[in-house]
Amino acid sequence: MVFRPNITGYNLYESIVTFTVSLLENIIFYISNALSPVKMFNFVVYFIKAMVKKLLRLLFSTFILSVLISTAATCIFYSVLLKTNDYSHTVQKIASGVFLLNCILLIMSLPIIFLSTPELWNNKPFRVALYFSGSIFFIIAALFERVSQHDKEVYLLNGGIFLLVHTFFYFRETKLRAK
Repeated sequence: MVFRPNITGYNLYESIVTFTVSLLENIIFYISNALSPVKMFNFVVYFIKAMVKKLLRLLFSTFILSVLISTAATCIFYSVLLKTNDYSHTVQKIASGVFLLNCILLIMSLPIIFLSTPELWNNKPFRVALYFSGSIFFIIAALFERVSQHDKEVYLLNGGIFLLVHTFFYFRETKLRAK
């Protein structure tokens, strides 16, 4: 399928959905052809178990803690930057912006659910690359984004805080699994 976006409202949405569905169908087709039926069944079982295991709880804990820390840090950043006394509307805008940025980071970090399989978890270089790739790619994208300098600093601040919180939970999890 060739993706040809149509710039008019609903057609653009429909073509993005069609492209995403066809991409997922192709990925499932290639995975099912690459793996034998027994391995495919085991892959599905591990994937379902990943939904209830610690990795998703760690990811959502990272999300919640990162939203709280990022909101406080961004409010401090803007209070130092703007030096005004009226923060009634600013705090609401900052909180919603930080929440949306952290939602993007959460979605970009979702590939860690594949680490529930023992084969992938025991491969340390792959584990580190898969675990941290989402937040690192977000930071790299924020560096090259064409936005104002203050917005870029806020993006980098949120990405850095998410990466630090994510790193904390990673080392905590690896210490618990090592015991």
